[in-house]
Amino acid sequence: MKKRYQYLMLALLTVLVLIVIYTGDKKTRAEQIEFQKIAIEYNNAQEERRLKIEELEQAIKSDIPGIVAYGDSLTAGAGGDGVTYSGVLQDLIGDSIYKIPVVNRDVGGEGNVEIANTSEFNNYIPIVFIGENGGYVDNEDLINQINTILNMDKLNDKFIVLGLTSGTSASRLDLEQAMESAFGDRYINLRDYIVQNGFKQSKLVATNEDLAAIKDGSVPPSLLVDASQLNAYGYTIIGNAIYERMNKLGYFENILKNLAELKAL
Repeated sequence: MKKRYQYLMLALLTVLVLIVIYTGDKKTRAEQIEFQKIAIEYNNAQEERRLKIEELEQAIKSDIPGIVAYGDSLTAGAGGDGVTYSGVLQDLIGDSIYKIPVVNRDVGGEGNVEIANTSEFNNYIPIVFIGENGGYVDNEDLINQINTILNMDKLNDKFIVLGLTSGTSASRLDLEQAMESAFGDRYINLRDYIVQNGFKQSKLVATNEDLAAIKDGSVPPSLLVDASQLNAYGYTIIGNAIYERMNKLGYFENILKNLAELKAL
């Protein structure tokens, strides 16, 4: 009887152990399934995030792949001791928006229209600054030359046209009105901008000659190296003028929006 009781107890213990093992194994399998489910969901979320990041980065790069500055010796930065308005612009955009290349396609002296013989920079934002060294018959001819350059990329409605820096408010009145009529708010009257903002931005102290020039509406001598070419201060002011106008026109809005979304991921 005692032996049968022992066998019975052993059988009961075996059944109990099997129940514990089965229950534990079932619990483990359930935990594994739950863990696999979580892992799959996490991997899917990470893949979606990676694809979204790639999409946003591509959108940022394709929105403004670059900026190209077409012009003569002033675009080359003659007299600026290595400072060019295109370089200043690139630094301003890189520090405040995104690193966008600004390519300088200067041609010294004359030869305005020949600048346009390239499609290498399609979809870049063009900046056109020609005419200070002549090379045009009249106001209409200069505007036609600028349009020839702009029409290289008809798909891009973003552009900037820079007005001449020489002359006075009186002597340049007809040309500046014609340029504003042709290009609207994409035209920057550089002569007037520099007269109004030159000493505020450069922090220089105006001389009597500067004050006399400002009164006539001409670029102050302290910002020039000769009658037409600017110094480093002058080119820095032009870079600032272009950056301000691009911001005002909303050229960077899509990039900023995509950057904010990218940062939030």
